Amino acid sequence: MAEKIVSMHAAYKSGKEIVDGFLARPNIGVARNAIVLIHGYRGLDDGHRAVTRRFAKEGFVCLSPDLFHGRIYNTPEACALAKTSLDIPRAVERVCDSIAYLRRLPYVGKKKVAVLGFCMGGGLALYTLAKSK
Repeated sequence: MAEKIVSMHAAYKSGKEIVDGFLARPNIGVARNAIVLIHGYRGLDDGHRAVTRRFAKEGFVCLSPDLFHGRIYNTPEACALAKTSLDIPRAVERVCDSIAYLRRLPYVGKKKVAVLGFCMGGGLALYTLAKSK
């Protein structure tokens, strides 16, 4: 059965900058498993937010960091340029800091945090897992 959820803006430090993100979680006080969900090369759009909410409805705390600083890309050319212009090591650092942010939340279990992604985000998820502890 799908759970009632709460969704909200999230902001946290990564290096010297603030990362904006979208957080969705079940609306109960029990600690839950968590997921960092990395968007594809379009950015953190409404479709990706819907997937973030879907994970929350299934019982996970799900955080989608905005790696494109609020920009959404709609054409194949703009998407390709955004993807190839992304600073990959910095993006991986932001994802690692997203994991750390989730672990500090009182409604996140203290065990493992999953990292998933779509398209470009899937590659970043694999790279992050290879580079993280």
